[in-house]
Amino acid sequence: MSTRVVLAVAVLVVTAVGSGVVVADTPSLSVTVDGEAASGGGEFVLNRNPDLAIEASADDPIDSVVVRINDESVRTLSPNSTSVSEEFTPQLDNNERNTVNVVVRDSAGGVESMQFTITKDGIAPFIGFDSPFESQVGSRPPERVSETESLLTFAGSFDDITGVEVLSIQRRHFYTTLGEERIETSNQQIQNPGSSFSTDVFLGYGQNVIEIRMIDRFQNSRVYSIEFDINDRTAPEVTVDDTPAETRNGSFVLSGEASDNVQIDEVTYSVEGTVDSATLVVSEGDGANPERRSVPFEQEIGLTPGENVVRVTARDVAGRTSTVRRVVVYNDTIVPRMSITNAAPSDGSVRFSGFVSQGSFRRVSVETVDPESGETLDFKQVYDGEATGRNVTFEEQMAAVEDGPTEVVLRVVDREGEEYVRTVSVTPASGAAADAGSGASGGGNSDGGSESGSGADSSGGDGGGASSNDESDANGDDGSDDVTSTPTIIPGFGVGHALVAVVAAALVLLRRRDD
Repeated sequence: MSTRVVLAVAVLVVTAVGSGVVVADTPSLSVTVDGEAASGGGEFVLNRNPDLAIEASADDPIDSVVVRINDESVRTLSPNSTSVSEEFTPQLDNNERNTVNVVVRDSAGGVESMQFTITKDGIAPFIGFDSPFESQVGSRPPERVSETESLLTFAGSFDDITGVEVLSIQRRHFYTTLGEERIETSNQQIQNPGSSFSTDVFLGYGQNVIEIRMIDRFQNSRVYSIEFDINDRTAPEVTVDDTPAETRNGSFVLSGEASDNVQIDEVTYSVEGTVDSATLVVSEGDGANPERRSVPFEQEIGLTPGENVVRVTARDVAGRTSTVRRVVVYNDTIVPRMSITNAAPSDGSVRFSGFVSQGSFRRVSVETVDPESGETLDFKQVYDGEATGRNVTFEEQMAAVEDGPTEVVLRVVDREGEEYVRTVSVTPASGAAADAGSGASGGGNSDGGSESGSGADSSGGDGGGASSNDESDANGDDGSDDVTSTPTIIPGFGVGHALVAVVAAALVLLRRRDD
């Protein structure tokens, strides 16, 4: 045989041997986790230890099958056959991602492996509290807590491998009303709170039980039950809005706010030296009510002449009180401010408006009078009641003198029975109302109106026949023809005089109807 043939045969042998090594088959491997096929890099999330099923085969006998979990061998098989089937339930770490690695090796050196992860969530969530107390994750919170504030912030972080889906907080407040034991309950729920939470919970005075429940993806649930005692060692705070030091009105509005670190029970007021007192905020009992931590109040308070000492007292559910004192001086000796404006003739009658304010008056009336005869043409009682200093307004159309001036008379009777009078004269030609005592003669214009009496704002003629309805202060002087001063006081005028005036007006109206 030639050298060339020998070399060719050698090459074929080497090639054949080499080709056999390259194409040698590796074992086949399949794994299922609770009946679901696994693959390399796959992930499973379960709430219990899974059932693993392993199937392996090879052309050559299988030397070994090794199952490792978290790099620790948990199962080793030496079947010495070309196929193997094995099922078992490994013990996995809770709340951990467990790495599973299955390796198969045959007698020819072929190797096949598969690696995947199984997350086991078989433990209910934990909370590490940051507020209203501190606790470590995994440890139990305290069974009983004492606080001096009713509004508490509950905050903390969760520990759960799959995450908390629902957080619920229930508060039960135990209290007694009229000898009867009662429970006031409130509930809060947070969906998918994430890795942490923070929420405010209002607790009642005394005994409360807080239950905090967490539920994760696999319905693993944990409940913390904590008893809270709310003690109130601080009196409430009372804030009263600005009040007048002195007023001409017979009343004022008392307003403000009462607040407490726990809960307001009641707010009252009283006026020293009088029977005037009332409840501004009514008690609703001791049951937990977050709206009663701060409550507003507002009340109109009647005043008596002179100094009025008003006290506002707030009481909390623990019985502690705070009082704020305010002094308001009611000056009822001020002469009433009286005004007749816009007086003008209108189709055989006279139209006018006006007001009375300040002082303390019981009756207000308006009438029209014939200045030549003194006859009352028309009459109306505008106000008749308890003494007041609040603004009384009027707008009237009343009978007037034909083709001649008509006097509009405003009468005010104060709480002592003293009468004040304001008079405005209106003529058919111009309808202007001017103050006769002001010297506003109308510049020679005989059509100018006139006004007598004092103490009220009024309208005056301008000397040219045009009407002026500007008002001026009783103590002011703007340099114009309008004049204001104090009203005319008729001493001794009382209830009897008023009745005579009413009867006279009624007789005049009857006579006019007969005509």
